Amino acid sequence: MAPENAGHDYDVVISGASIAGSAAAILLARRGVRVALLERRSDPGAYKVLCTHSITANAYPVLDELGLVPALEAAGAVRNEARWWTRWGWIVPRPASAGPELPYAYKQDPSPRSSSTSITTAPVQRAP
Repeated sequence: MAPENAGHDYDVVISGASIAGSAAAILLARRGVRVALLERRSDPGAYKVLCTHSITANAYPVLDELGLVPALEAAGAVRNEARWWTRWGWIVPRPASAGPELPYAYKQDPSPRSSSTSITTAPVQRAP
C-alpha cells in the first residue's frame, strides 16, 4: 500500500508550523524551494502561546526579510535598543566602526491601541 502522500515531491519538509517553522517555510519557498510545512494540530487556534511583550534584536533581520517590520510598527511595536545592567555597569552594544547598524528589538506599545494588536500574513494552503 502506497503512503497517503505518495506523489508529492518536496525539497524540504519542516515539522512544526509555529513561528520558526513558518518563517523558514516562507523564506525557503521565496527562493524556489518546494516546501512541505507540517503541523500536528489542525486547529489554527491551538498554536503555542507566544511571548508578546518583546522581540529580541536577533529576530529583526528575519522579520525584515519576511516584510513584517512595517506591519509590526504599524501595529504599535516600539523600537528599543538592547542594554543590560551588570554589577560592573551598563553594557551597551555598539556597531563596529565600519560595520552595519545594529538591529532593533521591539517591545509592546503600552498604549490602549496595542491591547488587541495582531499582524496578518498570507494564508497557508493545505496539501491535498
